[in-house]
Amino acid sequence: GREARKAAWLGCGLMTIGAVIWMIPPMVGRLLYAQQIGSVEIAKPAESAYAVVSMQLLPPALVGLMVVAIFAATMSSMDTGLNRNAAIFTKDIYPRLCKLIGRVPAEGKALMRRGQLFSMIFGVLIVLLTLYFVSRDGQGVFEYMLTLGAVLALPLAVPMLLAMFIRKTPGWAAIFSVAMAAIPSAIGLMMQWPFEAKVLWNVGIGATAYLLTMPFWRFEKPAYQQQVGDFFEQMHRPIDFEKEVGKANDLKQLAIIGRFALIGGLLILLLLLIPQSIRDRLCVLFVSGFVTGVGGLLIMASRRSVEVQRPVSIKQDVSNECA
Repeated sequence: GREARKAAWLGCGLMTIGAVIWMIPPMVGRLLYAQQIGSVEIAKPAESAYAVVSMQLLPPALVGLMVVAIFAATMSSMDTGLNRNAAIFTKDIYPRLCKLIGRVPAEGKALMRRGQLFSMIFGVLIVLLTLYFVSRDGQGVFEYMLTLGAVLALPLAVPMLLAMFIRKTPGWAAIFSVAMAAIPSAIGLMMQWPFEAKVLWNVGIGATAYLLTMPFWRFEKPAYQQQVGDFFEQMHRPIDFEKEVGKANDLKQLAIIGRFALIGGLLILLLLLIPQSIRDRLCVLFVSGFVTGVGGLLIMASRRSVEVQRPVSIKQDVSNECA
């Protein structure tokens, strides 16, 4: 529907802007501050380009703010993936394991506690694996992320993406696609192919294998074909918000986020107490004003939306009384 298109365009715009913010500073830093970046004592000094550029260009008061922002962005994305994987294990894998060993899976609060335990275990494993990989042969974490993404994520992502657009495939199409894409993944890992070659071969072979299964659709049982049809019908059906979600709280969320942004922008003003030049103070004022302005706009948007909704509800009440 319309809201889904808005969300898609918003994600596209933010990712486009984010790519510029993420990629341009390190690229420029490698050219302007090559000596400073190369002198950083880590396994891959190039991975410190963003931090070095921030230290060279930002005022002293904003360097700490940049460090906090980097940690916050890293933890938010890590926390999302960690909780998602823990939820998948708790809701999908854990009950099946309990049935295999003849135990009754936990429910309610006990299941939530197990989910928290799994989340903590996965977090510890991630930290230990990261430390192991970094200390083993001196490669950077970024290179390991690219390698794991090409070896594991791409073979899984190809059938998932194609299944959203191609419905007439057998039930084993995704498994066959992943199995075929795993072959170049393993070869590329052993022969140390470059990242671009891994992506090309994984996507090409995985997509080809998935498309080759289309002729076998007609051999599937009618029950499975009906299940696929019901899935796509439900996916294209407009969302009944009141029935599926309940009462909307978007306006409250806008107000809460706006207040947090407003408070954060005002707290940034405290950085003016640090001794610095006029130029640096103006930079701090700009950042504080930008964050405060965004918070104010969010609060205004929440209040205006409330005012727009009130006449509609009054009109509906009058029409109901007349009826």
